Amino acid sequence: MKSFLSILCICVFQIAYSQSINLAFNSTRAGRNVTVQYELEKRSHEWGFGLGVNINKRAHNDDQGNVYKKRMFATEPVHHLNINATYQRYIFTELKGCIKPFVFYDLQAKYSPTRNRFFLTVGIDSTNFQNDPEGSILYKEFIRSYGPFLWLENNIGIGFKAQISDRWFIKQRFGVGLVFIIGDDELLADRIDSRVVWEFAELLHFGVGMNIR
Repeated sequence: MKSFLSILCICVFQIAYSQSINLAFNSTRAGRNVTVQYELEKRSHEWGFGLGVNINKRAHNDDQGNVYKKRMFATEPVHHLNINATYQRYIFTELKGCIKPFVFYDLQAKYSPTRNRFFLTVGIDSTNFQNDPEGSILYKEFIRSYGPFLWLENNIGIGFKAQISDRWFIKQRFGVGLVFIIGDDELLADRIDSRVVWEFAELLHFGVGMNIR
């Protein structure tokens, strides 16, 4: 009897939801990752759950002295893990075509330290100072790691799903939101009175998916 009920529940679930797999590249406030999502769609609603790999990048996108922006850098296997959950609500469903626009909420969680590169003034090259004062300043490069921290990236935005065949599709999302960076580091001034720091966030997602039912 239990086996029959289990099979019945699976059949009902299969009938109620369409399913797909989406392999995507994500550029977020913390950094970059490649994530695989399992997606369930029912009418105009879709839920996605995924696991991915955070990608280290030594070169910084800017030289503004940011502590967190694009500075996540994994040093242990667990730091490479990205956990992802997404909700999508398809809009303009009365329009027919291969492109389906939607609004979404996306949550990404990871646990990783940062890698920060700073240049500090250490002196002046007196031999050339009179001819080129600005070019005669001497700097020293410092590499510093903070954390590790728990990163919770929350983004909302718009996107679209474009069906390129009966089975294959592409998906893009563009979002903004907040990232909460949770943890301790006594060398950071913004953590003297709080274990939680937040910053504005952004998300760029490009994925290729396959319908499995």
